[in-house]
Amino acid sequence: MISSVFFDLDGTLINSQEGIIKALQYMYEKVGIYHDEATLKTFIGPPLGETFVKYDGVDPEDHEKIQEWIDIFREYYDDRGWRENNIYSGVEEMLENLKHQNVPVYIATSKPEKTAKRIITDLKLDRHLNDVFGAAELENERNAKKDVITYGLNNLPHEFDKGNIAMVGDRKNDIEGGHYNNLRSMGVLYGYGDLKELEKAKSDWIVQNPLEISKIVHNENRA
Repeated sequence: MISSVFFDLDGTLINSQEGIIKALQYMYEKVGIYHDEATLKTFIGPPLGETFVKYDGVDPEDHEKIQEWIDIFREYYDDRGWRENNIYSGVEEMLENLKHQNVPVYIATSKPEKTAKRIITDLKLDRHLNDVFGAAELENERNAKKDVITYGLNNLPHEFDKGNIAMVGDRKNDIEGGHYNNLRSMGVLYGYGDLKELEKAKSDWIVQNPLEISKIVHNENRA
């Protein structure tokens, strides 16, 4: 049974590549580092701080520097980048299908919660959702996907069995974050991750398109 679904946002419900890459290019130009666009695409999904540590050699304990870079990123993203995205084909139909199945739907994103709600409202996705759980505003607070999911679970308005909740996302941090919280996890191939990444993270299901998500939920609840 799948009683509720947590969704990642970037690469799962919306294609946010344009705005995020432009914001990254703006930031990296300011700090004097170059990454090509193909590399920048792989940065979409995980928290920015993790990316700076992994790809740019930033000390993970240097929270001041990480926050400084994030603030530069937000100079572009909060002005224009947050609107440079679109909803993936099939997502709204899939969300409507889940609503008809009486399955509550939540967002769990590494984006700051305020920004995520702003985007969702602008795209009119809020009518499909029960609530939105996002990262804290500061880098060294709640930002890892596992912590956002924990935060979301702690704020659900109803009793639940973790084993009956599915986490859906396109990157390994979504899958691993779900498993960390004892949820089943579903990987999607139309976002920014790939089959190898999702298999290595031990996705319980892997789907090619959004409509497969609501079909899996329906089949699980019919069994």
